[in-house]
This record gives sequence, C-alpha cells and structure tokens, in this order.
Amino acid sequence: MARFKLHRGLTVTCSEIGNKNIPLSDTLRGYFLAVDGTAQPAQFYKCVIDNLCAGANLTFSIWGISMTKVSGYYDADLKMLIELPDGTLLAEKQVTLKNMQGYWEQFLLNFTLPAGQDKVVFKIINNSGQTKGNDFALDDIEVRLCMPPVTIMAKDTVCIGSSTTFEGVFTNDGTFNEPFEYRWLYSPTGNLTSQEDWVIIGSSQNLTLSNLTSSQTGFYRLAVAGAGGIDNENCRAMSDLFPLTVKECDVTTTTAHLSALTEMVCQGSMAHIFADIQAATDMQPPLVCQWQTSSDAVTWSVASDWQICTADKIEDVQLDIFITELTYFRLVIKEQTAVYPSDYHVFSDTLMIVVMPSYIKTNSISGCNFVQFGDSIYHESTVVTDSLVTVSGCDSVIVTEITVMPYKITWKEPLIGCDSVEFDGKLYFETINLFDTLQTVLGCDSVVIQPIVVHSSVFKEGSRLVKFVFSHTIQQDYINILISVIISKFTLFYVQIK
Repeated sequence: MARFKLHRGLTVTCSEIGNKNIPLSDTLRGYFLAVDGTAQPAQFYKCVIDNLCAGANLTFSIWGISMTKVSGYYDADLKMLIELPDGTLLAEKQVTLKNMQGYWEQFLLNFTLPAGQDKVVFKIINNSGQTKGNDFALDDIEVRLCMPPVTIMAKDTVCIGSSTTFEGVFTNDGTFNEPFEYRWLYSPTGNLTSQEDWVIIGSSQNLTLSNLTSSQTGFYRLAVAGAGGIDNENCRAMSDLFPLTVKECDVTTTTAHLSALTEMVCQGSMAHIFADIQAATDMQPPLVCQWQTSSDAVTWSVASDWQICTADKIEDVQLDIFITELTYFRLVIKEQTAVYPSDYHVFSDTLMIVVMPSYIKTNSISGCNFVQFGDSIYHESTVVTDSLVTVSGCDSVIVTEITVMPYKITWKEPLIGCDSVEFDGKLYFETINLFDTLQTVLGCDSVVIQPIVVHSSVFKEGSRLVKFVFSHTIQQDYINILISVIISKFTLFYVQIK
C-alpha cells in the first residue's frame, strides 16, 4: 500500500503541473503504488490528515501511468476524492490513464479547508468495472500545503570569524493574520524527512550570526506563521533550503571595499555607504575606522569620529549621511592605538555618489474674472505648487502663478453746465452718461463712465426769485441742496438740483 507525504515549502508550487518525465532522483516526495484493478469499483487508497489550519489551501497530487502497452484493453479509470470525516465532499477529480501512452502524468486537486475544520480524508477510487486492462502505477501520492513564498537573502559563502545576516522576505497574501511569528531552523544535513535534524536558532524576521565557525556550515530555513501558529507545522509557510559555507580565508593585507545602496541620490537625500572590511595579519584588532568625504577626491574632510569597526577578521561598516552635491567617500582603517596619519593605516577604495538635482519650473496663467487650472477654478490670484517625480526618481516642483483680473468700472467726475456741455469736441444739450470700453493688458474689459449734467434755466418775469431746475441721472439718490448765488443786482435765488 502506498504511504502519504505532506510537504511544505518545496520549490514546486501548488499549481505547477510539472514535467511528464517523473524525477527519479527525487527521494523526498511521495511513494510508489502498482495496481491490478478489479472489476468492482471500490476505494483502494485512503489517508486522514489532522491538525490542519482552517482556511488553509492544499493540493492533493499524484503521478500516474498505465502499465498496459498493447491495444484492446481498457484504460484505467480513477477518481480522486477529498472529504471531511463525516463524508461531506470537498472536491473530486476524474483521472484517466491512457494505455500505450508510455509516460507519467501529474494530476492535481486543489481545495480550501472550511472554517471550523482541522481534519480531511483523501481517497482514490477505482471507477472501472473491467479487469481486461485497468493496470496502472501511481507514484508521489502527496498533499502539498500552499502558503505564500518565504525567501532568504544572504551571502552563501563567508569566512571563519566573520559575521553574516540572513534577511527573511515574506509578503502576506491574506493567508496569515498579523502579527507574524518567525522561526529560524538549522540542519547540518538539510534532511527534510526528519524534523529531529533541525534545531531552532532564532525567532525574528532577520538572523545575524557572529564570529562564525566551520561547524555552522549547513542548511538554514525560515518558517513564518500568523499569531499563535508557529508551532503547528501545518499552519506555517517555509522557505527553501539556504546552503551556507563557512571557510577559512587567506588574507594577508587589510582591505576595505565600499558599496552603496544606490550611487545616485536626490539632492538633500541620505546616502547609505557600506564598507566590507577584511582585516589581515598586517594589523592587530581591534581596528578603528573613520569616514572621509571629498568633492574632488583630492582634498578630504572628516565625516565621522573614529569608531571600532572590526574586532575580528571581517566586518561590515555603514555610514548614513545627507549630501547636496557630488561627493567622494573613503574609509581610513588603523589599529586602535595607532596615530593617524603618521602611523600605519589603510584606505578603502573610493566611492563616488552622484546627486541628482530637484527641478523647479514656474508657469504663469492669467484670466478675466476667473482662471480654470486643472480641475479647479480660481477667482483670486494665487500660487499653486505641484510635486512630480522625474525619470531619476527625484522630486520636480512646478510652480504655477495664477493672476485673476476683475472687470473694472470707473466713474469720472461729472461735467456740469447750463443749457449745454462740451466734451471731447461735441456739445451735449441734455444730461447723459457716456460709456467708453477699454481693454487692460490682460484683455479684460474696463468700462469708464463720464456723466454729462446739463441744467435747463427758467425765469419768472417780474420776480427777483428765480428757480432753476436741473435734471440729471448719475445713478445716485436725489440730492436737494440750497445754494446762495449772487447774480445781477445781488438778487437771491434758489437752485434745486434733482
């Protein structure tokens, strides 16, 4: 009878169909089963898996091939079933193994464990009612736990006495609830068939190993799970095996190589410089380092205090600094008791960081009464700024000056006269408002109104009291005023303007 294998974190994904030629060298997958089918349809394989996580995605997988190599016989007719312990069907798949096909095929059945369930039953059924034919073989009968990928980023070869950091990279696809739990595992053999070969060495997302020895050569894995699930092997995502080699490095001269997170930064941004130091027999640790900067790689300035940069043979040193122009970097290394620059010291190689400028562009827009810019309408003059990202990734600021010119009406002082008024070479015999439309520099209309007030005179014969009535309209309330005027013979009269 075939046995069952539950695998987690192998490089083959849950949905991968795989090659039609079975990988015979793969000893970590499922097991082999040869079947001479009977004439009675019946179950011939059953496996129960418990301690699963509700909502987990799994794949039931088999490889199959017909063992009949001549014509005239019936093909193998199978069915893959996934059920709950009470017989509730979760998924099924029909499988036909063609006679004389001559190669292996992989068959996959995907399913999701319902909420509140932690146990499922896997079955393979013989559907055929024939004994003439129906001979087949199955291999790698397995269930694969489908989890988001976990990746380890690190150097795969390091020197004895140095330090190294494993960075765990994991992107949740909604499978796990935060906060995440992490577990680093180490095995000298990388044997995936035995949990006893693996020991726990860390519980954070990243793992740093210091003062490495050759005994730490081996295989490393990272497990990730949702809160409270790290101890359940069926509820966690696993990385692939990461091989690490720790070897003796023959170094005779202390060296330091500089690198940067990026060698082009935006103006005013922070540069991240790294130094990979290899201490050798020419210097006795502990060693101290000092960062220096230059604008021309000739004249150098101090950018940091002296600090211990390696107590052993190999260390990584980092500098984070804001820069606004092209800058050269180097690292000075000396023994802690040595005097710089008179005593023996070593310079790293030189690293140049280019500063990409931030661009500022000014535009002007004007209009009468209002200006529409983008999706907004402005009724008053203002300045609008917008930040964009250039091809280099640096901000580019666009400043738009918006000028709004209103329509303007100007009333001039009235021209007043008796019986007629002369204006601009023309006589006016009645009150009138003269309009003149001008245009401003921006093209907005500007209206100038010149009031002309003409007074008509009426004399009453035989009386020294004369009443003048002046009528005009200048878009204001009626005003009554009394004016004393001396005319011929100093006769007093009243003038009413309305």
